[in-house]
Amino acid sequence: MEFERETLHGFAREGRGVLGPQDVSASTRQRSLSSDAAPGESRSRTGASRSQRIGLVLCGGKSTRMGQDKARLELCEQSLVERAIEVLCRATAEVWLACGPQPRYGELGRPLVLDGCSAGGPLAGVGAGLAALEAAHRDAYLCVLACDLPRVGAELVLRLVERAENEGLDACLAQTERGIEPLCAVYHARCA
Repeated sequence: MEFERETLHGFAREGRGVLGPQDVSASTRQRSLSSDAAPGESRSRTGASRSQRIGLVLCGGKSTRMGQDKARLELCEQSLVERAIEVLCRATAEVWLACGPQPRYGELGRPLVLDGCSAGGPLAGVGAGLAALEAAHRDAYLCVLACDLPRVGAELVLRLVERAENEGLDACLAQTERGIEPLCAVYHARCA
């Protein structure tokens, strides 16, 4: 999947709670974080801080087609799950692991989020992450990244979350030439 020429899509609740797309302008895509934050803390133009952002690595797949645990595959001497954690650490205060219906990856020292159903796929991980986010941080954003998207960098995650914060969006998703990517996205706790 190509993430060098992505577009950002934002969604906000309209009239009767229906989600509707909002256009992306070049100026919105080019925004950078303001520099009035304390050292080590990023702050959006609306004043939202990195502490109001939680990262969620989707790493709960069965990897049946792969024949081995995809999250543990190495790229440049780093597992895919570790790479996703590193990317999200640069944009969020904390990173959780959506590890499927059973605890896995506890050795990585991150909070584990368990799926509510065993066959729900990655959206079950997103749903479990949103439920946990809503319980812990009612006014926060969940920055979601599937572990099998190693070409996504922190810059894209920061652009997604900053746009969501600046515009008060419920969700902001990346889109490549292959379509909208709900597993590289930012969701507000109110989406739970």
